[in-house]
Amino acid sequence: MRSAILTTAVILLLVTGAEPGERRDLEAEMNTQLSKVQALARSGAPAGEWSRLNTRLDELARDLADAGRLDAEVRVRLVQARVLARRLADPQAAVELLEGVRRRYGGLRSPDLRPVYAALARYLAQCGDRARIRELITEFVQSPQYDGEDYPYSGGWGREIPLKVTRPRARGSESLTVTAMGRYLKESMAGVGSPCPPLGVVDLAGRRHTREEYIGRVLVVEFWQPGWAGWRRHFQRLIAAYDRYHSQGLDILSVCYATSPGPEVGQLRRMGVRWPLVYGGRKAAARFGLFGEWGNAVVNRRGVITARDVREGELSRAVREALGLR
Repeated sequence: MRSAILTTAVILLLVTGAEPGERRDLEAEMNTQLSKVQALARSGAPAGEWSRLNTRLDELARDLADAGRLDAEVRVRLVQARVLARRLADPQAAVELLEGVRRRYGGLRSPDLRPVYAALARYLAQCGDRARIRELITEFVQSPQYDGEDYPYSGGWGREIPLKVTRPRARGSESLTVTAMGRYLKESMAGVGSPCPPLGVVDLAGRRHTREEYIGRVLVVEFWQPGWAGWRRHFQRLIAAYDRYHSQGLDILSVCYATSPGPEVGQLRRMGVRWPLVYGGRKAAARFGLFGEWGNAVVNRRGVITARDVREGELSRAVREALGLR
């Protein structure tokens, strides 16, 4: 009996790749670091703190790989990619990171790897690499990860790794991951380095706005809807940026998905919003490849997009870079 128990323990150690105590320690460390991501996001931490956290996440992912914890390693890598793309404004580094994960594990059959393909497409879209997204979709369909089933899906790990795909009128044999990548393919039409799409919107004062009129100025095109929980806090950041940089060449254009204005207009004016407000902006949002509750683009003086979907500290940094300020 005792021999059988010892044999079973040895087999478990070989299968898990780590002793139980080590697994618990890694799990605790992972939870600590993921909690730190949330804390830094709430506090608006500077780039230096995010850079140090990125280094620690990289070390943790390597430890998890050595321990054979594929699911946990992938989870940490996705968070790390989010930090690189959003907090350190380096989507290309996020692409390289996730391409490495895909190369190492793409031949395995594991649902843990599907979010890697979707996230990779997202960061490729931010880089404006439409050709690679098309290749990635083909690779995914031919991979063991292909999820051609008809079922509802949502995934992600908190605010820093959101992934929620809604697929109305779904049909059998369709892939939710491919649906997500297809969305990012559309978004790549207006990725970083791409010309700003036509605006063609009319504000509440009846004035029509075109991209040509903003040449020579830096423009933040902001898409949002009143149902978005974070709009008040985000507009406070926009107001601070506008008040500080408008005289140096910054303009903002807020485009709401709602077809008609509501009580939020009065709230915005009382908060200090002094730039044009547009309603009924879904067609304009589609030209930017946006379909969610919020998104934006920073356009430089030459009419080229230099940042996508930035807020909090990244917003100010992206505006300063577009203005040529240190």
